[in-house]
Parts: sequence; structure tokens; C-alpha cells
Amino acid sequence: MTERIITAMDDYGKQLSDVAAAHPEPEDDEHELAELRQRWASIAQVTREALFTARADGTLQWASEEAIRLMGLRRHDARGIRLSDLVDQADRARVTAGIQAAIGGRAAECRVRWRNVPGNPWVSLRFGPAVIGDTRTSVGGTITDIDAEVVAHEAFLHERRELEDLLHRTVEPHMRLEAVRGDDGTIIDFIVVAANEAARRHVGLQVGDRVGTELDAMMAEGEHEASSLSRLSSVVESGGEQLVLRDLGEGDVDAEDAHRFDLRAVKVSDGVLLSWRDVTQRHRLAAALSASEQDFRLLAESIGDVVRILDVDGVQRWVSPSVTDLLGYSPEELVGTYAQAIMHPDDIAEARRRLECAK
Repeated sequence: MTERIITAMDDYGKQLSDVAAAHPEPEDDEHELAELRQRWASIAQVTREALFTARADGTLQWASEEAIRLMGLRRHDARGIRLSDLVDQADRARVTAGIQAAIGGRAAECRVRWRNVPGNPWVSLRFGPAVIGDTRTSVGGTITDIDAEVVAHEAFLHERRELEDLLHRTVEPHMRLEAVRGDDGTIIDFIVVAANEAARRHVGLQVGDRVGTELDAMMAEGEHEASSLSRLSSVVESGGEQLVLRDLGEGDVDAEDAHRFDLRAVKVSDGVLLSWRDVTQRHRLAAALSASEQDFRLLAESIGDVVRILDVDGVQRWVSPSVTDLLGYSPEELVGTYAQAIMHPDDIAEARRRLECAK
């Protein structure tokens, strides 16, 4: 729409030039020029578009009713005022540059804030050349109210900055990676677009770095040979499927000071948000528990008494091998059954009492 309006203004200037060339008599020339101006002004005045014309120095020549309204002016105050005087001081240079670009024959656009309108709303000013003869002595333009759009965008940016600040203060490492695609559209690498200090320290990558194979060792899972690139690419291309890797280890996983962590990757736009959590203590506790249980079983299997492990309901979860020699049952026959199933009826009540006390 704006391009059509500016083109129409340009055509209007050319028509004025054609009229001047076709009527050498000054009186006839002035009369037809006046009619053409009146016809154009009548059409432009009833439009719902915010249109204006201004001289090369930015002085307002004419404005439609909608433009007058958006400027926060009354009609008798509009003519002769400079556009740069209507905008915030910080935006004046942009208005001047836009007018000069239009005078030079190029369309231009700038976002500015009105100075004299309550709330200082944002508007978009678009400028185009108005040609009179072979010279450009004025510009035509449009005004678009973009205040709601700019306010919403600024609110979005503010929320994103707050979220990024919160994420950067978190202890757990995390980084956002953006896909780098080849000419055929396939993902050939990832680039770091955001990372908190913990993540940068852990993997040695900074914002702007290509990932390459830097994450391969961290994302290795047992005998799994898939590269970090293929794994992360599958997250992006899957349309939302998460990648969760648990109990990963780096370097010599059997070393006493080896660290373990859980890793998660989720799709974010055309990339992934990668985060990981240190679970070394959890791994060490689980290993210690497993070793303790193994020691207990070795001890239980080396003595002649029957040793059983029951859950809170009295169900046998483990039975020592000595039960075969003493009672004739195999451990597999008894696991999953109630302990009182092989007891003498006179002993069941006492066994239940002791079980209750042990809970």
C-alpha cells in the first residue's frame, strides 16, 4: 500500500510537470495546476492512510486527516512545522536522513517516537521522492502506528533478558546451540549462541565457537559410537523428541576422582538447549550400596544358616543358597513367596509380630 501511495505522489509530480510544459500561458498553466492540486488533495484527504508531503528541509507542506491525528496536531498547527521537531530528540537524525535519502531518489524508512503525543508512541515513517520536472524538491510519505508492536517486542526482549540472566546464574551447565546447515540443508555443525559460565568452563567453548567434535567425548555412552553431531541433529530434526543420557562419564571412568553426569538436549528453534547435571555423588553412593550388597551376599552364602531378605509385606526377595541343604527348596522357588508359607502354623504369629517390629 505504501509503495502505491508514494508512486502516486511521484506520478502527481510528473503530472504537474506535464501540465506546465503543455501550457505556455501562465494563467492557463496556473489554473490547471490548481485543479490538479485540488483533485489530488480531495482524493488524499478522504483516504484512511496517514499521508504527508514535506520540503527538503523537513517542513511539512500537507498532511491527511489521519496523519494529523497521529501527529497529535490540529490542522492549523501542522502546516510549516518541521517533522524533526515532532519526534524525540534522539530520533531527529533518522528523520533528516530519511528525507535526504528520498530527495536523492531512494525510498527510506525509520522508527521514531512522537515527542508531543501523550505516551510518546512509536510510529514508522516512510519517505519517497516527489519529482517536479527534473528535480526533487519535496518528499512524500506515510505514517504507520507501530506502538503496540514495538511495546510487545520490547516486553519480549525484556523477558528473554531476564530468563538468560537467570540461566546464567544457575550452577548447572547449559548452552544453546544453533544448527549450521550446508547447501543441501543438512546440519553440518552447531555453533554456540549462549552459554553460562559453568558450561564454558566445562567444555572450553565460548559464544560464537563451532562445536565440531568437542562434545563427542562428553556424550559418549558406553560402546555407543554415534557422534555428538548426529545425536544433536536427530533432536533438531525429530520435531521435539528429547535426548536424555544418564550416568555419563568423561575420561578414565574407573579413576577415583572420575565425574559422572546426566545430560539432556531439547529442541529450541533450529537448534538445541543442552544441559547437564553432576551426579557423581549419586553414582558413588549407588556403587557403594552395590558393593555392600555384594559383600553381604558373599557372607550369607558362606555360612550354613538360611538368610532371607523380606520386604515390608513379608515377601521373600532374596534367599541364601543354604536353604536347599536345610529345607530342600531352591532359592528361586521361594523368592516372591510369603515367608510364612514354609513355616509351622504355630510360628506364624510370632513371625508376624517380629516383622511388624522391624518395620
